[in-house]
Amino acid sequence: MRNMTISKAQFIALWMETLFFGINTVLFLICLYVLLRSRGHKVFLGAAVVMYALCTAHVVVDFIRGIDAFFGPEHEPMAYYTDPLMWSDLLRQALYITNILIADSLLIYRLYIIWGYTRWIVILPMLLLVGFSVSGYISAWLFTRVQPGQNVFDTSIPMCSLIGYAMSLSTNVIVTGLIAGRIWWDARRTSKFLGRPYCQKYLQAMAIVIESGAIISASLVVLVVLYSLKFNATYVTDSIAQITGIAPTLIIVRVGMGCAVESDRDQSENFAQTELSSIRFVRNSARINTV
Repeated sequence: MRNMTISKAQFIALWMETLFFGINTVLFLICLYVLLRSRGHKVFLGAAVVMYALCTAHVVVDFIRGIDAFFGPEHEPMAYYTDPLMWSDLLRQALYITNILIADSLLIYRLYIIWGYTRWIVILPMLLLVGFSVSGYISAWLFTRVQPGQNVFDTSIPMCSLIGYAMSLSTNVIVTGLIAGRIWWDARRTSKFLGRPYCQKYLQAMAIVIESGAIISASLVVLVVLYSLKFNATYVTDSIAQITGIAPTLIIVRVGMGCAVESDRDQSENFAQTELSSIRFVRNSARINTV
């Protein structure tokens, strides 16, 4: 992977991105169908539309770059892709960072809901999110400071990007762990009131959260490793721009289908209603027996 040329890495990345974009499109259409039918999920619907629009813009820009690089008048893909001052490169960097920012924000919002609208639980993830956004946009700006012919890996861009991606990875791991832990705790509490069969909903929700978080986390781990080793294969990971839209959309679809877990406040109300119904049932039974 160290000896892979940049043009080859970009070509592989374009092929992978179109593949993931197809998957993303199918999921997005399902997401629209589910959310428009269920209603009441305006935040998730808006986030899904914006993320898909950013993913579409990213793949369009990459297609334009690929056509210009391989079929342009100069026919020099290496020179084209190593030119850091191309407006299209700066645009795709900004689109990618913004998409990750929205995806992480949506995940943190979900954490806020799952934990019963508890504010302190999102403080650390929010700080990591701010850190990622600052380092990410600074990295995009640093591309404009690179001199023609200068290797990007010889600048401060890799270090700044590594800090940002590490923060995004930490956000995904921490938030996914907190959400899964809360769902597991609520599943135990539910089993005490309603029995084990009612835990299946919680376990299914916990599984989809962990799987979705693992998709993004695994992608970011690969990106961080390749970036730290300064391999040209790092450019292959440009397809992660589509994965950042796929993973949150999976969660959105599950929320719209009613497979997600309610907030702690809603659960408490349900438990209270269940207990009240049980008490009334016992009282009525006692009266019947007395008569």
